Amino acid sequence: SATFSQELILELSLKDQVSFASNVLEGEVLSSDTFWDAEYNNIYTRHRVKVYRVFKGSSYEEIYVVTEGGVIGLQAEVVSNALELRKGDHGVFILNELTNPQIRGELTNTFKPLSGIQSFYKYSVELNKVANVFKSYNMASQFHTKIESFTGVNSVIIEDSNLESSIINNRMNSSTPVINSFSSTNTTAGTKTILTINGSGFGTTAMPSVGFCDANYGGALFYDVTSTQLLSWNDTEIHVEIPDRAGTGAVRIVNDNNQTGFSSTDLIIDFAQINLDYNNIAYQTQHIDSNNSGGFTWDMNTDFYNSSAVDAYARALEAWSCQSGINWDVSQSTTTVGASANDGINVVTFDDASPLPPSVLGRCTSRYSGCVSGGEVKWYVEEMDIVFNNAINWNFSINPPANNEIDFESVAVHELGHGQQLGHVINDSEVMHFSISANTVSRDLSENDIEGANDVHNRSSTITICSQPVMEDSNCSTLSINAVVLNDSISIFPNPVSSGMLNIKSGQNNFINKVTVFNAIGKRMFDKQLSSNNGLEQLNVSSLNDGLYLLEIQTNSGTIKKKLLVK
Repeated sequence: SATFSQELILELSLKDQVSFASNVLEGEVLSSDTFWDAEYNNIYTRHRVKVYRVFKGSSYEEIYVVTEGGVIGLQAEVVSNALELRKGDHGVFILNELTNPQIRGELTNTFKPLSGIQSFYKYSVELNKVANVFKSYNMASQFHTKIESFTGVNSVIIEDSNLESSIINNRMNSSTPVINSFSSTNTTAGTKTILTINGSGFGTTAMPSVGFCDANYGGALFYDVTSTQLLSWNDTEIHVEIPDRAGTGAVRIVNDNNQTGFSSTDLIIDFAQINLDYNNIAYQTQHIDSNNSGGFTWDMNTDFYNSSAVDAYARALEAWSCQSGINWDVSQSTTTVGASANDGINVVTFDDASPLPPSVLGRCTSRYSGCVSGGEVKWYVEEMDIVFNNAINWNFSINPPANNEIDFESVAVHELGHGQQLGHVINDSEVMHFSISANTVSRDLSENDIEGANDVHNRSSTITICSQPVMEDSNCSTLSINAVVLNDSISIFPNPVSSGMLNIKSGQNNFINKVTVFNAIGKRMFDKQLSSNNGLEQLNVSSLNDGLYLLEIQTNSGTIKKKLLVK
């Protein structure tokens, strides 16, 4: 089995990161190994890092940096946007000591990133800069001086990294490859789409160095494809599979003479789907019928269920279920589980039991199982967890957030999009944009969001995988909740309702006997017996908070359901 996790983050300034960290250093990843924690809940990766320069904290020649995720045999956990490191990654690590013995074990000089992906400032020799997901600086001098201004002391050089000579050498060798055109300027990522790159000076030997703007870094750096994603290469044409982290922006090529070239035209990525990287091959994922009712059931933590967040979460769930067809529902019982773990419980919770890193708003974790079929590994979603940061100043209402508030529904829609198996994009008009700011509302799914989700659902509902039952289509009506809901016999109005009184009109020979009101996650709010047969009834809904509700209307001809928005 495997796990994929992504997180929506707010910017934590470099000054604050340096202030909060126990150790700040420049280093390079030498090697990595994976392990389970002591309780067998999650997989971690331990990276051995060679230290070149120390800005803050004790001086070491080598340290270990532990990140979430990794692969052990046929089990894996991938926490993509928390921080993903490769051998040879060189940059500045902003760290705290790892004190949890269940993760650290007996090793000393072991650390964890302060705040996920944004706490590693990666060097890019070809761009002559260092960047995290939010900010970029001129390579060495500007960035090092900036950090030293925050620490108040000069950094200590442990060993020369030869960074400046690498930059000079790259400048001398740049600009020979020329990219003239792409087979398509609008495309998708993580969908096995093949891109043809046309130009000159590419060289004759394929190198694993076609790079796409990294959506998890907001496009500040390039994300290189794997060797298996380079399908063909000659001096004028390259065929490459677009990786799941590709975002809108330029494409970069390094040829066999170590010369670098960039496209003058941006490649537009409409949507991205999560791939599972296993044995250097990127695999697509899909859903199954997990709950024996056609889909997947979320379990709310008891405290979360009793909080103001529950209606906003339900609205976010409704958006994906109704517009992509994914079959999601919510359990009528709650759980005391308050953390993400490989436990068979699909929890939705705040992070009180296991706090998220600073500035991480929420995190969706998808756990997968795989099988070998026809000599190929197949992967399907087995479990998911969503954790929200309880220390954030949230806006839970349907109204826009006030100053310095973060819109909870926007974050919930984004995290559920990861559960839908969508990755990040670089487009702030889409809910899958890599970050969100205070006072921002991003609740409405764009056409690209829906197209990407529909593609995942289409294979989930038609392709049998690992002998598992296929997911069925959601029962949710696609009719907008902002319009008057009509059918052959019963109508309700106004909808949305704000006056406190809702009209229910029945057609000829249809008499309303009883109306039961449920909230968006299925909790019964109240019911009312009706006895008049004059064709028009009124229901007092002034006791309901703003949000989405379901009316179960019993008539002499049967029972129907209507969606109602109280606003």
